Amino acid sequence: MQIIDLGNRKYWVDTNQPLQSSGQFSTVYKAYDFSKRPLIIKKLNSRFSQNKKMVEQFLKEGVVNFEHPNIAHVVDAFKYQGQYYLIRSFVEGTSLNKIKLKNVNLVVSCFCQILDALKLLHSKGILHRDIKPANIIYNKEQNRCVLIDFGRIKLKQDADKERVFSLIYSPPEMVLNIPHLLNESGDLYSLALTLYETLTQKKAFNHSNPEILMNIQLVQKLKVRNLDNRLFEIIEKATYRYAFPKPPHFYNKNDLFKILQESQQKRYFSAEKLKQDLQDYLQSIS
Repeated sequence: MQIIDLGNRKYWVDTNQPLQSSGQFSTVYKAYDFSKRPLIIKKLNSRFSQNKKMVEQFLKEGVVNFEHPNIAHVVDAFKYQGQYYLIRSFVEGTSLNKIKLKNVNLVVSCFCQILDALKLLHSKGILHRDIKPANIIYNKEQNRCVLIDFGRIKLKQDADKERVFSLIYSPPEMVLNIPHLLNESGDLYSLALTLYETLTQKKAFNHSNPEILMNIQLVQKLKVRNLDNRLFEIIEKATYRYAFPKPPHFYNKNDLFKILQESQQKRYFSAEKLKQDLQDYLQSIS
């Protein structure tokens, strides 16, 4: 057990067993404050501590410091003995990629909670950019879903430089590295694909070869599978993509921008509107 003593506050960190959410850029541990409140502490891996860009992106997560029942918010951010740390609220539960939820009403209701979280984030000019089953925690006892991991957030005032995307879940404008086109519809796109996977227990797009998967992600239509038609139509609208008759790199930049913008205009732009349509669907089947 490591003790981080910052003078006016202390944290006890269980360094013996990093959590599974650790990755190549950071290591995640369970921690406690002086009142024995459970927390999550995220440490930027040492090899990046002198990388200004990495440090800046890591600490940017600290803007999510406001409380919301469906957001795992940051409670502290600091540098200690040359290392950078973030501390966020601990969320009891299981990520959606590790459980099977079969009740449609329960699943859709939980995703409406995440839409409440996105409504708040978007109102503050924050894009999550990494919504996927692994980044939503479900707590069975509270019947609550919580959005976690804000390591890829983008603020509206940020310069459009980096290429960041997730295979399967990211919208075309992210996959094709056109960051200035990113907007709220991208988060809703990713959430809708996560909803699709949670309900069908099948990934929307799948292939063992990442390059082929990326291409499938751009051009392949969603399969209805076992979804009710009305619910599928909502998901299909949220994930609308132009069906490229030829690979995107054959298009000139202006034509590609126009195609992607027109696709975005056919999707949901408002978390509130998507939530309303999902609630109307639930009411229609009750």
